Amino acid sequence: MSPQDFVNKVLAMAREAETRFGVPAAVAVGQAVLETGYGSHVRGNNLFNIKWTGSGKHTELYVQEWIGGKPRWVRARFRAYDSWQESLEDWCRLMQAPRYDQCLAHTGDPINYIDCIWRSGYATDPRYPQKVVQIMRRHGLID
Repeated sequence: MSPQDFVNKVLAMAREAETRFGVPAAVAVGQAVLETGYGSHVRGNNLFNIKWTGSGKHTELYVQEWIGGKPRWVRARFRAYDSWQESLEDWCRLMQAPRYDQCLAHTGDPINYIDCIWRSGYATDPRYPQKVVQIMRRHGLID
């Protein structure tokens, strides 16, 4: 699958999810691209590398996490899904969690939304929001 085919496939699902859940489709696409390298590193159909919580299917990976301001490779468990659609819907439900409540005010502004969920603890990479914004711009998902 080409990078553009990946973007198109996720965008179609994300637009429908935006209508159902209110989360910005552009952010879903940007995160899926960043987390999976345009689908080339998808494990367990997990488009967002959502960590495993101790129930349901999971997979284990070595990933880079930022700990104490430095990148470190760690072994972590991540949720596994039967499909990309299931992964996207789980991400949408995660975005409804209380720790992201304040981010709901930014659903109409993908740049502020990704910054808000990052500040709320979504990812450890200090450049995560900038990377997602760059991807969204590259694909014309935001101005």
